[in-house]
Amino acid sequence: MISKGEVTRRRILQTAAESLSGSGAEALRLRQLAQAAGLTEPALYRHFTDKTQLYRKLLQLAADELEASLPEQPASMSSLADALLDHVLERPARAAVLQHLMADTTSGAGPSLFSIWRQRCQLLDVDADTDLLLLNLLNMAIGVVRHQQAQGQDFQTIEPRQRKLLRAVALGWMLT
Repeated sequence: MISKGEVTRRRILQTAAESLSGSGAEALRLRQLAQAAGLTEPALYRHFTDKTQLYRKLLQLAADELEASLPEQPASMSSLADALLDHVLERPARAAVLQHLMADTTSGAGPSLFSIWRQRCQLLDVDADTDLLLLNLLNMAIGVVRHQQAQGQDFQTIEPRQRKLLRAVALGWMLT
């Protein structure tokens, strides 16, 4: 059973992810975040001591979720790419967090994600710049999320054939 404190912590992180999506890390204000999460500012500080700790936890959570969605023994590069694309496309609120994660050099979450990706690609004997492949796949998926959000479209309208096209373009560009 999840404790009340953990439920609150998750709500804060979800609200922070949504805030990043709308305005970016620089505009993230803890007072506004607390209000949006239905908390007082002192209550938020019981869970996170400052903005940096909250931001790092958010990045680590995004990296852990993405890592968990990747198969440990991928059958093919296509299945690995599909898992990554599905992860991003099924979690549109996390798109901005993943963009921050790709640029992260301080929390260790970004570099660990690249390391996991390289390990999975090595199992497949991929002869390509795997870091660039990861960035390309993530950027393409995030671009689709951003486009859908800007159009006010329900994200579930992305059809399997569109996902397949995203994968084919990303993999075709990198692996040819």
